[in-house]
Amino acid sequence: MEQEVSIFLDPKDVNRKASYYTLGVVLLSTIVYTWLWGLEFTITLMFFFKFIGFYFLLIFLHELLHGIGFLWFGKVKLSDLKFGFIWKYMICYAHCKVAIPMRAFRMALLLPVLLTGFVPLIIGLVVGNGMLVAISTLLVGGGAGDWLIYRSIRSFSKDTLVKDHKDNIGCTVYFCNEMNENKNINI
Repeated sequence: MEQEVSIFLDPKDVNRKASYYTLGVVLLSTIVYTWLWGLEFTITLMFFFKFIGFYFLLIFLHELLHGIGFLWFGKVKLSDLKFGFIWKYMICYAHCKVAIPMRAFRMALLLPVLLTGFVPLIIGLVVGNGMLVAISTLLVGGGAGDWLIYRSIRSFSKDTLVKDHKDNIGCTVYFCNEMNENKNINI
C-alpha cells in the first residue's frame, strides 16, 4: 500500500538557521580570504550597485537552476514548474508540481547552492575577488532551506518518489509499506 510522509520546514526557523549559516560562512571565508589576500578594500557607490545587481541576478539564477535540475534530472516538462516569491518570508522558490525520484529531487535541490554558492566562492578565494567571495557567501547561506530539506530526506531510498510541496517549504515522500496511516513530519 502506498504511504506518504509530509516534511515541512518552518519559514521562520529556516530564516533563522540561514542567518546562522550565512554568518558562519562569512566568518570562515573572511578568515581564508584575509589569510590569502589580506583585508584591504574600498566600497564605492559603483561597487555597491554592482554587488546588489550581481546578488539579485544570482538569486534568480539559483531558482532557475532548481528548475533546470527538475527538468534535467527529474525529466519533467516545463509546464510542471512554477516560480515565485513569498513576500511575507522574503523567500524565492522554484516548485515542481509532479512527483520525481528522490535522487533527481536531491540533485535539483543542491544544484543551485553548488553552482551559485560554493563554486564561485572557491573561484573568488583562488583569484582574490572579494566581491565574488562576498556574494557567494550570501548565496551559500541563502541555500540553507535547500540544505535543510536535503537533510530531512537523506534517509529515504533514492528510488522513492517525492513531490515538492506547493504551499510550504518541504515535500511529500511517497513509498510502499505495510503501514496504513499517513505521517506528517515537522522539522
